Amino acid sequence: MKEEGERYATRDYRVAKALARERLRELKRLRQHGHAASDVDLRLLGNFIDHHLVCEAEKGVPAKQLRQTEQQLNVAAEFFGEGALLRAIVTAGIHKYIGHLRQRRPWQDSDREGAAPLEPETILKYLAVLSKLFRRARAEGIVPSTHRPFDDLMDKPVKEPREAEWLSGPEAALLLEAARLYRPKRAELAVPCAYTIVATLLLTGLRPAEALGLRVEDIDVERKLIKVRRNRHRRLKNETSKRVIPLWPQLESILRAYLDARGNPKTGVLFPSPKAPDLPVRHIKRLIHELAIRIGFDGRLTPKVFRHTYCSARLMTTEGGAPIPLLSVAKELGHTRTTMVEAIYGHIDFGDVQFPRRPYVEISLADYRDHVEDRLKQVQAKSSQRNGFAPNLANRVEPEVEIAVIQSAGRMPDLGPKKVAATLNDEGVKISASGVRWVLKRHGLHRAEYRRQAIREGRLGELVKEVRLLRCM
Repeated sequence: MKEEGERYATRDYRVAKALARERLRELKRLRQHGHAASDVDLRLLGNFIDHHLVCEAEKGVPAKQLRQTEQQLNVAAEFFGEGALLRAIVTAGIHKYIGHLRQRRPWQDSDREGAAPLEPETILKYLAVLSKLFRRARAEGIVPSTHRPFDDLMDKPVKEPREAEWLSGPEAALLLEAARLYRPKRAELAVPCAYTIVATLLLTGLRPAEALGLRVEDIDVERKLIKVRRNRHRRLKNETSKRVIPLWPQLESILRAYLDARGNPKTGVLFPSPKAPDLPVRHIKRLIHELAIRIGFDGRLTPKVFRHTYCSARLMTTEGGAPIPLLSVAKELGHTRTTMVEAIYGHIDFGDVQFPRRPYVEISLADYRDHVEDRLKQVQAKSSQRNGFAPNLANRVEPEVEIAVIQSAGRMPDLGPKKVAATLNDEGVKISASGVRWVLKRHGLHRAEYRRQAIREGRLGELVKEVRLLRCM
């Protein structure tokens, strides 16, 4: 929204909210009183656009989607003219409008003008918004029911088919390690829980809004489930989005350590914003972009890529020794049919870079040692640079000592750090009780129940392999 006399829209939230409220009141007044008194002719394109936006707002369309719709319809009003009669806009005019959109560039008439014209996929969105406007006009009798300018289009843009981006096994493991090493330069302003957020996106397949809107009570550790429910911080895409998904061992360990560091809250936002602790983190694209640079990812990495990656990893899992049914994967993604999994989300790689077959989803560097050796060294080297990353090797013990502590957790799960340190010292391994505690906490084994759970799941051997991979290469 622009203030009077200003060139650009305001960035002040309060001012924008006041301007939007004033605009909505004006549109409602025009709808309720102006049309009845013949002050507003809804047969004109500009007036009917205002009327259409009021109807969409009253229907509950989100503000962000409403602003985008208004921007796209304003382009049509600029091309046809706000005083153009709706029934005068016919198929030939729509063809000319498509030609205009093909020449239009992003951020037209602003300093952010893009280099390339609008993509066919974007042009189709402009047409869909205008087509919906005409459907409302027919429903309200503004134009005859036979006036359908979009039905006879012969030169409709064609969306170019292309496979969505996704991460292979080595790339996903490197990204998770880069997130673990991530340290922001200004912790009070940056995303405070990058590693946990990236792990949640990679190991659940949740939509970005669903993952960031999780609450602590949605994590059911006893039943090993994550509940996806509507709450006051976010809405769900549709009714089928309400579901439960498995809480895999790797993610459970990461979430346990994360919640322990926060004092084990029983309720509240799982990923609170650093500026408003009662609200969730909302923007992580910049963080993900930085992580993509660190691992040398060639494509365009967005939070949606993690959803594709999880689906690919889930398709490689087994259930009772047999491949997981496609419908089970579709249900976890929030779909009622397998069509989207087969056509869009499912990606299969070949050779030894694919996700290993297991009964659970796990993304570990130990599975791709031959493929990540050089790139992992680069990630670790970049982690010490002053670009938002910092080394994560403070107070680290030797790899052999760290491995001995992990193995002792398997032999003596009920002993505390002090007794474990005394036992290891008797065996010739020099380490203090504090050192034992920090090694156990680093791997999510700092409680006896966590150690017993890791023994039951057989994860200690994987941790030993990972330490050798990270520290001995």
